[in-house]
Amino acid sequence: MSESEMMPASGEGRAASAAPAGSSSEEPFDWDELLLLVGEQKVIPIVGKELLVVSIDGRETLLEHHLAVRLAEALGVARERLSAQCDLNEVAVAYVESGGRPAKIYPRLKAIVEERPLAVPEPLRKLAAITDFKLFVSTTFDSLLAEALDLERRAGAAAARTLTFSTHSALQDLPCEVAGLAAPHVFQVFGRLSASADYAVTEEDTLEFLHALQSETRQPKILFDELKNNPLLFLGCSFPDWLARFFVRTLGNKRLLPPEGVRFVVDRRVRSDLSLALFLRHCKTEIDPAGDPLAFVSELHRRWQERRPAAGPEEDRRPAAAGMKLGAIFLSFASEDRDAARSLKDMLESAGLDVWFDEKSIPPGASWDLEIQANVRRCSLFLPLLSQHAARRLEGYFRREWRWAIARAEGMDESLPFIQPIVIDDLQPSSSGIPNAFWDRQCRRFPMARPTPEFIEQAREAIRSMRLREPAHP
Repeated sequence: MSESEMMPASGEGRAASAAPAGSSSEEPFDWDELLLLVGEQKVIPIVGKELLVVSIDGRETLLEHHLAVRLAEALGVARERLSAQCDLNEVAVAYVESGGRPAKIYPRLKAIVEERPLAVPEPLRKLAAITDFKLFVSTTFDSLLAEALDLERRAGAAAARTLTFSTHSALQDLPCEVAGLAAPHVFQVFGRLSASADYAVTEEDTLEFLHALQSETRQPKILFDELKNNPLLFLGCSFPDWLARFFVRTLGNKRLLPPEGVRFVVDRRVRSDLSLALFLRHCKTEIDPAGDPLAFVSELHRRWQERRPAAGPEEDRRPAAAGMKLGAIFLSFASEDRDAARSLKDMLESAGLDVWFDEKSIPPGASWDLEIQANVRRCSLFLPLLSQHAARRLEGYFRREWRWAIARAEGMDESLPFIQPIVIDDLQPSSSGIPNAFWDRQCRRFPMARPTPEFIEQAREAIRSMRLREPAHP
């Protein structure tokens, strides 16, 4: 079975809104509305596998098809059991039906993906170059979209943050609303490539992920708030009818019929499925008549560039205001506890939370005081690290931070858990040298500053709750 070209040719200069033959009665795609919303940085692209066109031995093909062919070979699935343009779901189903163990599929696929590096597909690079997109939702398990963002926005240096929904691991969520993101984020809603069965390969896997995403306890709440309140642009997701309806409803996080929802769909399968297309149009969804996501992204990139003001520094290359992302967690500690603070920072960031602390030990001064005070006002949670070192230090810049945080907390409702003291060694409760305002709160005791999964979840929910209640600080 050859990896022949799956996709119809789509010329670079062809307008993506050109309707196929026989559909002249269809209205042209509303580019003006989409570009206006993109310019306001409100649109969230939902990126699917149809954009992942890669070059294999000099021939362009969908990554999905290439992986399916290689997986069939690795699992010993007979070629005559598969269609000419098989996908991963077809191969996996054929393998299981022949008596294969499902758990074997995922590590084999991971090994195949990692056996050769792939160039980032051009459609992903053009999409990533549109800097008005701050959040991307990926329906694939690869890292190519994050790589595209790094290439286009930081000249190859790591810039994008990747978060992953998992059915087994600790919940990850956005650090803040889309408007507050200082760097582009990619959220992989169907898992990330791994040796375990914690990413979607089959349609049944996808259904399980969608089911888990609807759980009140497992749902990334900030992400779903943003998906509910912002226009969505579905690009080449290519799900079958029954799954596409469920997918659009789940990510939209609200009923499809209310007219205030804004959705754009560019998808070959939707375009060719009259029943699905009619259903989505009935639910106030704008569907690209051509249904070619490759041409659409190229046209979107061209039109966006034409509307863009004269070139200036990219937004992603400007430092965040006051040196800290809006709503980040503020870590405050004595200098002797820097290693513990850094460990805590790494663990919180690995859970998808933004964290700030003074890495550079800049000498105090008027301008530095103003910056730190601004950060204390802008943070969502203030975590003072309590230790024997801190208790013995009768002087230290961290004590100014503690006073500023206590002063801010005095103006808050007591139900808001703004200050969350963390004891990191054998410091005894009510020890001298620690403000009584800290001991009056619920102190967590984390040896070596290693938080529990429960604390991470509570921190995430506290951040979300505060951001919903409080206006953003200037």
